[in-house]
Amino acid sequence: MISERAQISMLVLALLVAGFAGLLIYSGFSFDKSVLSFDGTTITEKLFMTPNSDYRNLYRYFNTPIDSNLGEGYIKISDVECSFGNSYYKDYDGKLFTQSDTSLFSMTENNEYGCSLGDNYGYVHGSDYWMSSQYELYPSALFSDNGKKYIKFVAYSSGKHPLLIKGENFIVPDGVIARDVYLPSEDVVIYVPYSVQDSVPVLSAVSFNYPILDIVVVLLPALLTLLIWLFFGKENLVEDVPDYFSQIPDEKRKPWQVAAFFDPPFSDISPNMFAATLLDFYNRNIIDLKSINDKTYVKILKVDGLDEIESEIMGMLETIQKHSSKENINQGYFKITENAFERAFSPLRNVELQSQSILLSKDVKSKSKEYISKIGIVLVSTLLFISFLVAVHLFTGWMFVIGAVITLSACALIARSSLFSKYKGEFFREYQKWQGFKKYLRSLPSIKSSPPQATVLWERYLVYGTALGVSEKVLKALQSWKIINTKDYGFYHGAIITTTTMSGFSAAAPRGGAGGGIGGGGGMGGGGVGGR
Repeated sequence: MISERAQISMLVLALLVAGFAGLLIYSGFSFDKSVLSFDGTTITEKLFMTPNSDYRNLYRYFNTPIDSNLGEGYIKISDVECSFGNSYYKDYDGKLFTQSDTSLFSMTENNEYGCSLGDNYGYVHGSDYWMSSQYELYPSALFSDNGKKYIKFVAYSSGKHPLLIKGENFIVPDGVIARDVYLPSEDVVIYVPYSVQDSVPVLSAVSFNYPILDIVVVLLPALLTLLIWLFFGKENLVEDVPDYFSQIPDEKRKPWQVAAFFDPPFSDISPNMFAATLLDFYNRNIIDLKSINDKTYVKILKVDGLDEIESEIMGMLETIQKHSSKENINQGYFKITENAFERAFSPLRNVELQSQSILLSKDVKSKSKEYISKIGIVLVSTLLFISFLVAVHLFTGWMFVIGAVITLSACALIARSSLFSKYKGEFFREYQKWQGFKKYLRSLPSIKSSPPQATVLWERYLVYGTALGVSEKVLKALQSWKIINTKDYGFYHGAIITTTTMSGFSAAAPRGGAGGGIGGGGGMGGGGVGGR
């Protein structure tokens, strides 16, 4: 079994990988490389791209108006070129500028430039293309740095560009103030020198916003998950409990309790719980087990002296008996399992058993509250759900799928492990003892001669070994010590295998593109690249 430290390490690592992947990888269609050059306030922009699908148009849109002065700055385009296709641009009001047949541009939109093939999906997935444009910036406000004036230009909007690294896939000339790296989740803000003598007001000094919040959003789920585990999941080891325990920790403890509360997954009905309980019934003369033609049959002898959970398991046995076919009854004994053909003719039995197993699961979980606190599970499940909602906004395309898979896998890990549950009071000490006893039982086959207590306690060893999932080890040891013979081995092995199939009736039980536009704060630009 994977240790809890390993489990929490894997979970935290998975959350970090998902978060940083969403932060660093842009999975939509945008450009691969941008080359910007400047002549005063005139920009020449060349975009290189490889479509992720077949498109009719490749385009670059702006948030800032093209050819329309609305009082907050505008852009004026003078030229557009394409490596393949027909170049065009449309202004803010939708007026088309092109030297090609205007019928080719029915799929274009306002405030963009690009390349079009009309109705032909000729921009082929995986092929390389480029488009370029020359446009002039007319700002409504300026920014200052060391006595010089600059235009704040949002080259591409957040979520509309890949990870950009200056000098590699984002080329700008000297004199332009730009950061070295831009994450896909942030605006690509650069400052363009402005030397025109006019009355454009200067708002403030040049400054950049760094993606501190984005990084916090990525780190927070992993950090909070770790903290929740430390405070609500991590057990405080009891140093004086030996790692190897040769005595039954508590002979008053019912086998179903050991299986449900002291061996993971906790608070669940499991095959080991059914098998151990029925072996215990057999030892207590509550039922009799009999092998007929290598099949295990059960006979109910009495139904008194049972606790609530044992009574519910007995109720399931009675349901199986009530609906057993004549072929599966022999001198008052009935077979627990039926073949698929017989099972098809007993839907009422299946419905009753599923209803009983749902009630059993509910009651086991309810009783687990006495032993185990699950506040951590509630907290971390809520945290992961909120993180998933955030991922819906941060991730796109296949990165969203990866994020969803990681989140759901994390939820499955939490649901099926003890990672975020914690024992109350002294029960963790008892848990350590049962796990030490499990290690002892697992090692029995390597012991050449039987321990003195084995001859007297072997039936209890087998019952608790079954509850802890190591019945095979115990049976092999008992056979090698000649406490049981080959026939006995086959009988008990068959009984355990058969009775574990009762858990099958519990199936119904609950289980646990790049852009441009006017940016805020006096900047202009924004927008993105795409295909349609």
